[in-house]
Amino acid sequence: MRLLTRSTMTLSTTLLVAGSALTGTGPASAHAQIVQVDPADHAVVKDLDAVSLTLDEQPAPGTTSVAVVNSSDSSIAMGEPIINGTTVTQKITPEGPAGTYTIGWRVTSSDGHPIAGTSTFIITNDDGSAPGIPAGLDPQAIIKRADNNAFLDTDAAIFITVLLVGAVLLLAITRRRRYPQGSDHAGGGDA
Repeated sequence: MRLLTRSTMTLSTTLLVAGSALTGTGPASAHAQIVQVDPADHAVVKDLDAVSLTLDEQPAPGTTSVAVVNSSDSSIAMGEPIINGTTVTQKITPEGPAGTYTIGWRVTSSDGHPIAGTSTFIITNDDGSAPGIPAGLDPQAIIKRADNNAFLDTDAAIFITVLLVGAVLLLAITRRRRYPQGSDHAGGGDA
């Protein structure tokens, strides 16, 4: 008697691939990673004169680029990024107008692996309001609500994966009971 049938192996492989696709995979641990972005993703700030990235190892020299743009894709970065150990700092136009800004970066780790990413933040007016967000609403509350919706999407993917696994297992069990091993269930019996 075989412990693992071909259909069981196929089912196991399919579930492994589907689960990996739905839940995603983490970053490779052998390469450098960004451990902090300042301002943090979705942060709301009032005054800012620079943005910074902190890596878990020093980046390779001459391979770092950082862009900071507003919602119209106009750059507010000033000069070249400055590397000090594991921190990369990019000066920006002081007192930029209120609005949404995106930091984009490409850094090469010492082993030659490129690290690229983006982060978004909001600069508020002096009164704490932000363009595009109605008066009286807290920009940080809106961002938290959006982040919570992203978590719901992950939970939904996990829930669907569990449902699919359960359905496939149920089908495998009922098929095995309906057609016991060794029976001729192909319909091609003796004529």
